[in-house]
Amino acid sequence: MSHYARADSGVGSIVPRSETFTEIQNLWEAISSLTSTDGLAQVGNLIKHVSLQDDELKRREQETQNLNAEFLAKQKSYEAHQQEQLSQFEARYRQWDKKTGALQSEVKGLTELSEQNDKLMKGLRKEIAESKLRVEDLEKAFEDMTKRLKEKDQQLGEIDKRLDTTKDINQLL
Repeated sequence: MSHYARADSGVGSIVPRSETFTEIQNLWEAISSLTSTDGLAQVGNLIKHVSLQDDELKRREQETQNLNAEFLAKQKSYEAHQQEQLSQFEARYRQWDKKTGALQSEVKGLTELSEQNDKLMKGLRKEIAESKLRVEDLEKAFEDMTKRLKEKDQQLGEIDKRLDTTKDINQLL
């Protein structure tokens, strides 16, 4: 073991020389100004200045507190207004959603009704087409019957003529 101290043992506690010198110089100037004739007046002015600065700091602190209070009040008002707007929007949205749901249900019902009507119309068109064909068939059958009836009527007329002729002949005889 060596009786010499390590050179790096005080490294953390060593203050640079220029900093120490500046502190000593500032202390010397303060002592010198107090010992001069104007020193007491300067200390009085300094105390007055510190007092004025303290009052100014208190005034600014109060102003800061007032501004903070005003800010908090406005922030609460803004949040309340924002919450009110959000509530109104949600109410309008629920109303819109309800109305939209009702309209969608109505549209669905009308669509189903329209589809049923389309099926019914398709069935009616088919029935009309079939009815037209039956009417045409019936008209043709009617024409055929009318034609046969005319033919039968002619035949009957001829038979009547023959019968009349036969009666006339029988009367003559």
